[in-house]
Amino acid sequence: LGAMPVPENGLTSTEAERRLAEGGPNEIASRPGSAKLRLLVETVREPIVLLLLGAGILYLLFGEPRDSILILVFLGVIIGLDFYQGAQTENALAALRALSEPEVQVVRDGTERLLPARDLVPGDRIRLHEGNRVPADAVVLESEGLLVDESLLTGEAVPIPKGPADEEATWSGPGKGTEGFLYAQTLVVSGEGTARVHATGTRTEVGHIAGALGTISREVPLLQRQTRALVLAISAAAGVLSVLVAVLVGLTSGAWIPGLLAGIAVAIALLPEEIPIVLTVYTALGARRLAEHHALARRLSAIPTLGAVTVLCTDKTGTLTLNRMTVAEVLPVGQALPGGALAPGGPTDVRALLLSASRASGPASHDPMELAILTAKEAAMGKEPSRALELARRFPFNQRSMITVYVWRQDTGKLTAAAKGAPEAILERCSLPADDRARWARVAGEMASRGLRVLGVAETELPLTEPPSDVGSLPLSFRGFLGFVDPLRPDVPAAIGSAGRPASGSSW
Repeated sequence: LGAMPVPENGLTSTEAERRLAEGGPNEIASRPGSAKLRLLVETVREPIVLLLLGAGILYLLFGEPRDSILILVFLGVIIGLDFYQGAQTENALAALRALSEPEVQVVRDGTERLLPARDLVPGDRIRLHEGNRVPADAVVLESEGLLVDESLLTGEAVPIPKGPADEEATWSGPGKGTEGFLYAQTLVVSGEGTARVHATGTRTEVGHIAGALGTISREVPLLQRQTRALVLAISAAAGVLSVLVAVLVGLTSGAWIPGLLAGIAVAIALLPEEIPIVLTVYTALGARRLAEHHALARRLSAIPTLGAVTVLCTDKTGTLTLNRMTVAEVLPVGQALPGGALAPGGPTDVRALLLSASRASGPASHDPMELAILTAKEAAMGKEPSRALELARRFPFNQRSMITVYVWRQDTGKLTAAAKGAPEAILERCSLPADDRARWARVAGEMASRGLRVLGVAETELPLTEPPSDVGSLPLSFRGFLGFVDPLRPDVPAAIGSAGRPASGSSW
């Protein structure tokens, strides 16, 4: 990574244009050609559609214009319904893509400017702030409390702290040991930083996923295979019978032309033109019902496929869960008991712990844990007390300290420091007896074993007029632990229950 230095002034416009011409725009290209045209071609190529078209032409050739027009009208309805449903979905998806076109702060020619994310090139120097979507794979150069939600790639709802990358490091995908790397489409939930673009477009980690998905061949749905087989079988039978009728009439009467016409009439009578009409109408009704529940069916053939599902695989984060951290347990420190032990806290201590945790959080944060803390605090005790607090200093989370500290100045001029972070880091920095520290460490381990994300909280009044220069000099007092969960969506139990008992051969 150190072999690609980035000047403080960023790339020049000329160099950026050259790299853009070489590597292409920073976007994941869709399949070439019009999606609607592909949809129309796929619909018309279906055997059932071709069968109806052939039947309509035959009726017209042999003097049955009324039947021919009726079949062709129904054929138009089938093609129209299928195309309309697919086109509506494509339009909705295109509108969503247009809304998500981001801009990013880039240093070019020594000045910082806003550019469309699609114009980024490898080597660009970009600035990221809380709430930004990372526009490309990048290497962190500077970080001030940078926390990134990578759940899109990892399924992990807890944000990952990011810091400057080691120049000797080798690029790798999301996972352990990648604190110096940023990945396209992930979300900055706290802090800010500077990064160097490493890869764009289809060369990003999310681009690799999109490329892999593009290589998957679309399987013909079960109902479509069954109807194709039925149509082919009936067509073959009709063909055999029509030949037999034509030969039989020709041999018995000697009139081969009337025999041929009789054979064709038998074939037309046996053609199952009602099947595609019924199937299309009912699947269109199914797509309409799904749309009422905010689900888009890109193809009508997906509707019967849903009914044939035997194994249901689902993602957890954001699908079964809300992808929104919630305070599930509040474990405050109570009063000191004889001998120095600490008693469990009561309701007053719960409110004090939540107040301390809220003061250790940003006032306008995107961090899911800080949002959960502020929500729990307001539910327990309302808004912040009326006395004014002015932010004097913030010590962002980093891999060395493992805590975040906010120093507030009260309206009296006194300073209050509130901290939260990894339980072991908080316990280490608080003045606790060794036995208490060990006991609370066991409590944190027990909470984590139940699937909770655990944060330690501490606070202290500072006998200073100016905030300290580092967190190491803060005499913190332990307040307790908070346990977080990503709760189940309220409708998930009912949704699973409504599926009924698994049928024979299905897996749950």
